[in-house]
Amino acid sequence: GLILKTSDLSDDGYVPGASYADCQQSGTTLTDPTGRLTNGYGEYAPRADCQWIIAPQGAVGVVLTFEQFDMADDEGDIIYAFSCTDATCDVPTPVPGSPFHGDEPMPGRVVSETGVLLLRMVVDCCKNGEGFIASYQGTNTTCVGDCQIPA
Repeated sequence: GLILKTSDLSDDGYVPGASYADCQQSGTTLTDPTGRLTNGYGEYAPRADCQWIIAPQGAVGVVLTFEQFDMADDEGDIIYAFSCTDATCDVPTPVPGSPFHGDEPMPGRVVSETGVLLLRMVVDCCKNGEGFIASYQGTNTTCVGDCQIPA
């Protein structure tokens, strides 16, 4: 696969056509109405570059909630989140709050109002953490900010 360095990233952290095979389920498109994802168990690998597309079938919005967020507390380990118009994510748009760094508090809800959310984790060489665990839910309404999630 393509090897990327943090210095190769565009300002918004998206590199079209790259291969993202460093994490559990990385490079996959998740289409279930609800689910969980993680980079894996234990510390993530140095220079990991991972990507997931969350595209619940029929959803017009996606809400992702971090359950664990343990990124190294430096500027080099970053999680980016984008809204996309479709599951190819050819034209990603950063969601409010993105990117997320380890020296910040755990992110709150991450919302895509398009029905497709792209999550990307980029790691530098040196300090590592355990990464993240997150759950997601497709919604049938678009909402801004404080979305009402069905129980």
